[in-house]
Amino acid sequence: MKKFFLTLALAAVATSAFAQIDGLSVSAGYQSYTLHQDYSTTFPIVGTVTLKSDNAFGGFYAGVNYSLLTFGPGISVTPGLYFSTASYKNADNADVQAKQSYIGVPVNFSYFIDLVPGTLALEPYAGPIFSYGLSYKGTGNNWTDTTNYYTEDYDYGRFNVALGAGLALNIAEMIRVNIGYNYYLLNLYTGDGDGNVNRNGVLNFGVSYVF
Repeated sequence: MKKFFLTLALAAVATSAFAQIDGLSVSAGYQSYTLHQDYSTTFPIVGTVTLKSDNAFGGFYAGVNYSLLTFGPGISVTPGLYFSTASYKNADNADVQAKQSYIGVPVNFSYFIDLVPGTLALEPYAGPIFSYGLSYKGTGNNWTDTTNYYTEDYDYGRFNVALGAGLALNIAEMIRVNIGYNYYLLNLYTGDGDGNVNRNGVLNFGVSYVF
């Protein structure tokens, strides 16, 4: 009988040490990334020329997560739905600007580590992110005229896939502060020529409230 109660006690301690925060959470934060564009164009006299640009975007995101599945102590799968918006302004000419907005669906696998039970915990996470572009517009004269890059004239794809990873700090099982990095995999250029367009290295900082 003593062994039975000892086993129950050890199981309870082990479970509490890795008890993840279940349920719904809402999040908001800041993100920054570089939009890399690389095209090869052929001119009559000089031949093929590669044109490159790297534009730094910054903006905000907001969304929801829900801890859906649990695999053993401390391991969970958490899908989410996010709206993101970011903008770019040319450092040499403030009239040259661009704006992007897209939705993202992350599916994170996380491991919950209780540092101070019920008070402080770490949660490393990683998983794929599926995103779909809602809007991508630019201007050369401070939005007097607007270019829509999602029209057929510019051959920009909307769908992308990223691999994401990060670390969250859970406070009092109610507040979660996180830092993450997403690496996008697909070329968004859909034209016939040689070209590459992608969001490179999205760095994000956020805060969540857990219900």
